[in-house]
Amino acid sequence: MAKNKPRRFVRNDYNCSLDADDEEIAKAELNELPSDRLTALQCLSDWIQDTEYIKCPLRTDFLLPFLRQAKFSQIKARKKIETYSSLFQNYPDYFANLDPNEEQVQYLFNTGFMVPLGLDKNKSQVFYIKMGLLDTSGTNYTSAHLLRALMIAGIWTWMSSERTQIRGTVFIMDLEDYTWKRFMFIDMDKKKMISKNIMGCVPVRFKAVHLINYNLIVDSFVSILKPLDPGKFFKRIVRHNTLESLYDREVPREILPAELLPDEDSSKANGTFKDLTEKFKQDILNHRETIMKMTDTNSFHVDESLKVLSSTNSSYRKLGLD
Repeated sequence: MAKNKPRRFVRNDYNCSLDADDEEIAKAELNELPSDRLTALQCLSDWIQDTEYIKCPLRTDFLLPFLRQAKFSQIKARKKIETYSSLFQNYPDYFANLDPNEEQVQYLFNTGFMVPLGLDKNKSQVFYIKMGLLDTSGTNYTSAHLLRALMIAGIWTWMSSERTQIRGTVFIMDLEDYTWKRFMFIDMDKKKMISKNIMGCVPVRFKAVHLINYNLIVDSFVSILKPLDPGKFFKRIVRHNTLESLYDREVPREILPAELLPDEDSSKANGTFKDLTEKFKQDILNHRETIMKMTDTNSFHVDESLKVLSSTNSSYRKLGLD
């Protein structure tokens, strides 16, 4: 421990918003026990303070999602926080000092290429993504702006709902008009960077990926990306030949916009894509302060010159939860 450095303790100010079912899932899937939660948070906070080389917030709302994503393994949570804290110095153009009010980010969200629909039957957050809506000319935004928008959406996902941290996120990916040019708008070097640094550290639980308007061309995209998958992302892909099969895969019709429903069900729709896009834009702006704090370069830093190899074998290795 650093000499003459006062210890900061985790305050017992956590107000759990989970219901009994959420808590059961957290226990079964994430090894989260309410009786051990504060102790686990303090253990992680102690390690961060003692490492010297990592600078990041010690707030409960920052640390707890990483513990959950790591299934309360102290070792895994530390690695994720270290990777996350280094993003903003290593890739500032893509992730540092994000502001939802950025002109290009607003332009991207205006396209409606990515909108949350609501909760599925398992109470997971469902996103609809249609990359075919993107303009790849580079006139209005670059791939760096797209990565910034995606990171903003990711932070919104885990910070706006504690339930989503537990229940996870489901993606409906509409592949209509998804061409090779759009696939390569984010080049392979950036894709590798995302796989190595983002997929493994951002605390978003991927529960399922539903592909609609699937075609054989997409097989080549999947085969290219599959070796980059650091976890189980591609194992969770479900292909659908029809929208009806999507409805039968636990995505309720009542959360879908009118454009994804047959005419006879349109009156029961969850608004239109335009409605959902406007709501999402406003909700992101409502979380603007949080998003800016979570990417502030003054709050995050990893000093490699101070890093010692023995840090990963410190006395904080286990809390009965690894």
